[in-house]
Amino acid sequence: MALGRNAIAGLVALWAGAAGAGCGGPSSLSLTLTLAPAIPQPSSLAITLYGQGQLGAPIAVALAPSKHLPGTLVMGPLDPKQPDFRIKVDGLDESGALASQAATRVTLASGVQTQAELTLAAPLADSDLDGVPDAIDDCPNLPDPDQRCVAKGGGGDLGPPDLAVPTDLALVDLARRDQTVPPDLARPVCPANHLFCDSFETGDARYWTVDTGRNATITVGSAGPPYRGVYAAHGVAQLNPIDGGYTEDYATLDATFTPQNEVWLRAYVYFTKTAVYEMALRLGKGTAEQVVGIDGSGDWVVTQNNGVDDDLKTGAPAAIGKWVCIELGVQTLANSVQLFVDSTAMPFLTGVTAVKAQDSQLSVGIARTPGTPALQIFVDDVAVAPTRIGCE
Repeated sequence: MALGRNAIAGLVALWAGAAGAGCGGPSSLSLTLTLAPAIPQPSSLAITLYGQGQLGAPIAVALAPSKHLPGTLVMGPLDPKQPDFRIKVDGLDESGALASQAATRVTLASGVQTQAELTLAAPLADSDLDGVPDAIDDCPNLPDPDQRCVAKGGGGDLGPPDLAVPTDLALVDLARRDQTVPPDLARPVCPANHLFCDSFETGDARYWTVDTGRNATITVGSAGPPYRGVYAAHGVAQLNPIDGGYTEDYATLDATFTPQNEVWLRAYVYFTKTAVYEMALRLGKGTAEQVVGIDGSGDWVVTQNNGVDDDLKTGAPAAIGKWVCIELGVQTLANSVQLFVDSTAMPFLTGVTAVKAQDSQLSVGIARTPGTPALQIFVDDVAVAPTRIGCE
């Protein structure tokens, strides 16, 4: 399809190495995007690729104010051997909400640039509410946002697909104005043996029960400064007068994951400022829990069992104003708790480990003692597994 001058100027997104793909070159996809009648111009696009599972994190493409549709999106290099290659394009409004959508299957040709066209219209039907439209869902009646349902026969799991996924994404336009580059996409968000995993890229809280505390809120999947992709969990705590209690807000799993003698939580967390005992990640609940956060000295700490047992203090200053990778490991039989921050072990200087029977519940959110200033935290790429997951 030949594009007019305005359409060509509207959008050009280029994955490194895809330009000029031709005979004998890398495989790539040239995708023409148009709008159906009465569909408003999106402020941004979220583009998700699928094959044997979801291929990396969704790609964020900013449009407003300098770009518009119709336009052409060029992606590559791509793996032509990837089975059932699919693409979903979400048109997002200024608030980051889904306003339009399109999806299709594409057969990639080896060594050449494949041409495809999509028209953004009203959001597509999604019977199982997993964020993947029925038109391209491998199991439309079984929620599987990672799109590995067919390959695993409706149960079990697969390891990360072996993909030729580009390690960077460069966005350019005809005026050569630089665009914000998302984090690298080489590493899958979900580990192969995960018990639970959520990157919040569905843009909603379907996997969570939202428990709202006093003077605090938690929004799962809201637009914010994500670690990667478009969405992250966002916790806000307002100034709370000293009243002898805590102000807290957590987003908790609707259903517990499979109980394990050893369980590891990995998440990326962004603290905006230091407060007195600001908590963010919790395994377990009540008098059988381990909670990671910042203590009154501004150091990393693990509180235990709703304050019944000693805090495990590290003496290591917490990172503020940047994304950090937190790993919490709990071994019930060995009565062991381990904490890693950005892959560095945090030895505990005080406190005695007291691991009680886990009820296999995960919480992410915000909790802090009263009298501390208003603050915010962000959480992204949460995963739970029976072995240590590791950071990027």
